[in-house]
Amino acid sequence: MNLQIKNSGLNERILSIDAIRGIAIIFMALDHTREFLLASNVEATDIVHASFWLFITRFITNFCAPVFVLLVGTSMNLAIQNGKSKSYIAKFLVTRGIWLCLTEFTIVHFVWTFELIPSVVDLQTMYALGISMIILSFFIFLPNLITLMIGIIIIISHNLLDSKDAELLGNLKFIHLSYITQITPGFKIWFDYPIIPWIGVALVGYVMGDLWKYLPKVRKKIFLSCGLSLSALFIVLRLYNLYGEANIWVAYDTIAKTTASFLNLSKYPPSLMYLLITIGPAFIVFYFFENKRNKFIELLSVFGRVPFFFYVTHIFIIHCLAIIIGYIRNKDITVYFNINIYDFFGQPQYLLSSGIPSLGLIYLSWAVLLGVMYQLSKRYGKFKSNHKSSIILSYL
Repeated sequence: MNLQIKNSGLNERILSIDAIRGIAIIFMALDHTREFLLASNVEATDIVHASFWLFITRFITNFCAPVFVLLVGTSMNLAIQNGKSKSYIAKFLVTRGIWLCLTEFTIVHFVWTFELIPSVVDLQTMYALGISMIILSFFIFLPNLITLMIGIIIIISHNLLDSKDAELLGNLKFIHLSYITQITPGFKIWFDYPIIPWIGVALVGYVMGDLWKYLPKVRKKIFLSCGLSLSALFIVLRLYNLYGEANIWVAYDTIAKTTASFLNLSKYPPSLMYLLITIGPAFIVFYFFENKRNKFIELLSVFGRVPFFFYVTHIFIIHCLAIIIGYIRNKDITVYFNINIYDFFGQPQYLLSSGIPSLGLIYLSWAVLLGVMYQLSKRYGKFKSNHKSSIILSYL
């Protein structure tokens, strides 16, 4: 039986890709809502002191970044299948990548900090996506099998650099180590997302796009087998504290703390185990979503069609909400302006000392935020769809 089909069905957006990106966006919004509004001097990943539900609230958001990076590669492969030349896609990847990196210094930095003149720029999601796209622009000219093998090797082997980053990489240690460096007396750059493993994810995601050359039932089987295999590999590696994660899990006096320890994985950079337990379940979700259409999937796809718009807009809204809550409660709201982003992430009490709601209200705030963002995303998505020829909108 011929498993391959013509690409005529790729002329429209693939609903499952938008829906899964939508799930990642929803979890991302929860994480950012927690960061801005939850009053806590305890880090969510502090196994000993954080509550189990606070830890889980943070853990489920780990799904976001790997999915974003994986699917940016997939989208480029599908664009080529849809008739775009590799030269065109390479140019788009470079220009789009540079644009995303620039937004990290400008638009994204402002909505996070309300700081007009940056003091510390945190290079995180947009930076990782941008650099990955630029690197991917070279690999699309190689045979896909080579690109896949290089991507897998990067993902598997990068943990060999753990604890040796500075020694082996020298001035390039920022590519595998979360690192802050002084550029001028009043300006620092924080390499929050070390890029080596993210490049591997983008390469694998690009080759994953080849699955849409096959019949849906074949594609679904591949997704399920890959998802289950990656998840099982995570369990085996983690259970015996084998290779692929610097944080060794230990048994505590409660099941909750032991479970949290087992799931406490490195994100900066993302360890092999971190990527296994995030990308594996993502493949399983693809199995259930692929080639299906229902109201739930269509709702998720509304978010997934406008990721950059959602990212910038929802952070701006949450930031403003934090100021409003602080004002109503007669707290010092000056801490919400000109935020030092390094202090914000490194010392939550610096920003969150104003007694803002409990974890339950965080989930309520998140639900309200999603309601607002659904309406905004739907309208912006329609506007963007009606102006497909706009070069500017293609970058937003």
